[in-house]
Amino acid sequence: MKKELTTMLLSMFAAAVMAQETNGDNRLANIDWQEDSVEITTIKDIIRTQQAVTSRSATSAHFAKVWSKRGYFNAAYHTKSSLTPDEAIMTGLDATEYNGGLVPTFSRKWGISIMAGKNIKLHKPIAQMVAFNLDFTGLDLSFNYYKAENGGERIYDSGKTYADKDGETYFYPHWNARKYQLSYGMNLGPSLTLAPFTHVNGANGLHFLKFNVYYHIGYRVSFMLHNPDIDEDVQETNTSLYGDELEARNHIQFMIGHGLYHSIGFGMSWKRIGFGYEHTFGKYKFKSIGDDDFEGTWYDFKTTTNRVFLTYRFGK
Repeated sequence: MKKELTTMLLSMFAAAVMAQETNGDNRLANIDWQEDSVEITTIKDIIRTQQAVTSRSATSAHFAKVWSKRGYFNAAYHTKSSLTPDEAIMTGLDATEYNGGLVPTFSRKWGISIMAGKNIKLHKPIAQMVAFNLDFTGLDLSFNYYKAENGGERIYDSGKTYADKDGETYFYPHWNARKYQLSYGMNLGPSLTLAPFTHVNGANGLHFLKFNVYYHIGYRVSFMLHNPDIDEDVQETNTSLYGDELEARNHIQFMIGHGLYHSIGFGMSWKRIGFGYEHTFGKYKFKSIGDDDFEGTWYDFKTTTNRVFLTYRFGK
């Protein structure tokens, strides 16, 4: 009896299942067991995702550091500096005495500079290798010393005068005496920086090696001091002059100048340190100041300077 009852119940359950399938209830059959097992997030997946995020963050921080240090401070030595008259300027000497009586080109005996500024970022680095910047140099301070011309042998005449276009009479500046020139300028211009090794794996230190080229244009003012020696004066042999009068004619003279200038240069840096080379050229207009006997004409000069520099980079 029990066996018959069990058989009847199993038959009824089988009939019910077949009825559900017949009516379209295929919920179990429609489960894609393979797809659902793929979509299950495991602990390993979470760890891999976190590692990828951490790696991307570390890479971003690394390259942000590579392209930081946009401020610069340069200390330079002048390998060449010159002042060349842009016109025929008379010295007051006779044509037979020195350089035909004309102001020659002055070449520095030695010179130094300091420059400080910032690379203004224009965009994100291209492929972490190339960046265009706008450079602003707020400090370009230079000093040049020019020795006396012709060994200091009778190179100016303190007794000669000239008349300007208004008919006013002035003494000639002591052009050929030793000179000290201090100039201050500011400049602005584009630059291109290359970091060619940023994709070298396993050598992160090489990522910081960068090369830079630039062109700047600016304006500067200059102060020049003429420091004559009485033995360099043609009038020193003039016995009709009293000592005090001769000394008065050989005092220190000051001139002020200003003008536009250009700078073209290149450099190499690694992290905070680097070095480079720069060529500057431009013009000055000079005029004597501080002494009514000399204040008169503006004089035009062309100037060039070649300088090598060490650089220190800072900031963000």
